[in-house]
This record gives sequence, structure tokens and C-alpha cells, in this order.
Amino acid sequence: MTGTEVQSYFKNTWRDRVQRRLAQLMFRRMVPVNLTRPVLSICFDDFPHSAVSQGLPILQDLGVKGTFYAAGGMAHMPDGVGGAGFILDDLQRLLANDQEIGCHTFSHLDCGKAHPDVLIAELDKNATFLHHHGVETINSFAYPFGNLCPRGKRITNQRFTSARGVHGKDIVRGKVDLGYLPAIGLECWRDPEAYWQPLRSGGDVPGWLILYTHDVRDDPADWGITPGILRQVLETALSLGYEIVPVGEMVARLARPNA
Repeated sequence: MTGTEVQSYFKNTWRDRVQRRLAQLMFRRMVPVNLTRPVLSICFDDFPHSAVSQGLPILQDLGVKGTFYAAGGMAHMPDGVGGAGFILDDLQRLLANDQEIGCHTFSHLDCGKAHPDVLIAELDKNATFLHHHGVETINSFAYPFGNLCPRGKRITNQRFTSARGVHGKDIVRGKVDLGYLPAIGLECWRDPEAYWQPLRSGGDVPGWLILYTHDVRDDPADWGITPGILRQVLETALSLGYEIVPVGEMVARLARPNA
């Protein structure tokens, strides 16, 4: 992926940054994050077939669960950004293994630019697709590109218990906005210290760390990760005393007293 494409993916024009910042300040649903043990949530956006074929066995081997954000329009896509898209059997494998399946719009819509009616139609279409294939509960949402606007955030607040972005820089402590959860990318092209340092800091002062990626392959795309690094990150987290739980489960805990 070229530098221009990377910038485009992160939607970092001045308008995107201003709009995203306004959305972060509006329609906030703040909850306390006061933990006695650090928590990690691992997320797979889009999600490519390899996230299930190569990523899921690692989660199973370690006895942990992740959150897989599905965009129904990417099912059976032969060659997306992260390789082949998920297949319908992947949804059944995730359900059978009690992994969380979340919403990522139907067509990977840029929620920062979409008209509210278009966004609502996309969410409806994705819900219908997932329900048709056995996904009964959809609590978690992730913004494609991490991009949003105030009116889009208001809609997702009404639909989901949480909505996740991509611009996180640190482990979450103190309070967090369930309408825009910060997440740190595990992509192979980024500086590993961007996630190793927050991961290590959780052993000192417990908090909630949300990490995301896309494909899981030996030769990943710019937005993916190798199976070896995924295993290393999760094993390191467990060795530091982290509990690894899906986003939806953690949000449910935070909504209860004494989480």
C-alpha cells in the first residue's frame, strides 16, 4: 500500500480530523474503567478469511475469545485489502467457538461522509445478512477507516452497546466513551512499540487495551499481521496477567457496578 493509500485509509485530511474530533466530543457515553486486572480485547476488522483460518486456531489454542467485525458485502470477496474475504462457513466456525461477531456496516461504508439515511440502510442490511446466517446478537460496532461524524455517532449509539475506532495510542484507564472506543493497530508496517509499550504498561496500572488487525497470514497485507506476531502478543498479554475477552463482554462488565 502506498503512502497516499495509507493516508487515505486513516482519513487524515483536515476535514476528517476536525469532524472526527467533534464527534469524539459529542454524544458521549462515558463509563468508568477502574480495573484490578488488565484486560485485552483483540479485534479483526472486515474480517478476511485468514482471520478465521489462521487467527482463530491461535485463539482456540490459548483459550481466549476475540471480536470479529463483519461487513456482509465483503463475504466471498476474492481479493480484498487483506486477501480473500470471509466465507459463510467462517461465521459458523466463530459462532461454534463462542467468538463475538460485530458490525462493520455492509459495504465498509465511510460513516464520516455518509448521509444518515444511507448509514441506517447499511446497518439494517448488515443486520439482516448476519441474522440470516445465524448471528442473533450484534452489540459491537467498528467504524470503517475509524472515520465518523457527529450524526453518524448518534445513530450508532442508538444501535449498539459500543462503537470502536482506530486511532488509539494507549491503554484505557479512568473513563472511556462507549461511543468511540480507542484501538491500537497491530499492522505489520507500524512500529511495534506502538502496541508493546501500552501492553507492558498494563502490568503496572491495570486498564483496558483494545488491539485490532485485519488478515492473519505469513505474508500479510499492510493492514494485517503474521500468525507468529499474533500469538506472541496474546501469549505476552497472558504472561503479564491480562484477561483476554471480546469487546462486547468487556462493555457489559463496565456497564455493571464494580466491574
